[in-house]
Amino acid sequence: MGEFHCRYEDHLEEAILGFCINIGCHQTPQFCFKCFNTNQKQHQFECLPFQKIKEHIQEYIQKENEYYGKLQNFESSFNNFINQMQKKVQNNLKKILKMNEFLSKGEYLNFKSDIKFFRKYHSKVDETENSKLITSINSIVSALENIKQDYIRIDDEVNALTDYNTQQYLNKAKSYFEKGEQLVQRGIISRSINSLKRFNIDGIQS
Repeated sequence: MGEFHCRYEDHLEEAILGFCINIGCHQTPQFCFKCFNTNQKQHQFECLPFQKIKEHIQEYIQKENEYYGKLQNFESSFNNFINQMQKKVQNNLKKILKMNEFLSKGEYLNFKSDIKFFRKYHSKVDETENSKLITSINSIVSALENIKQDYIRIDDEVNALTDYNTQQYLNKAKSYFEKGEQLVQRGIISRSINSLKRFNIDGIQS
């Protein structure tokens, strides 16, 4: 691979040493030794040599793989729970329809065989639990939607960065990060997920 050289006229033939990763920098991202001491002088600590960038990339690959794995686990657990609840609802509906059929046909003894189920259903226990379930799911969806909008907003602001609004962006990014940290610390999402696990899924058949 050929050597990468600086393209500034007074830096010609100077070997490029790495890239500047400062998010608000409007100089050419690659830097040579002269760039490092002139154009990039204000943020030299963010001028990284190629080897350091490679190390960061390996670290980011590992983090993204771990993050993706966690999302997959969450998706699997959540989908499994929803599938179980759907089966319970389907089983309840089948029983209710069958009991309605028993009454229509005057098959009172058959209706009596499921009287415990009817009593429980009529007591509104399931209706109350279903309402709690929907509330918990809505809480999770709402929290995730807010986080998603923050991600979108950050991406838009990165694309529109100028010298004048870089610090404003950094302050907002910090604010969004702290908001996510607060959600975790306050347990809003984890409490909602844990509350889902408390729902009764007895009677579910495969």
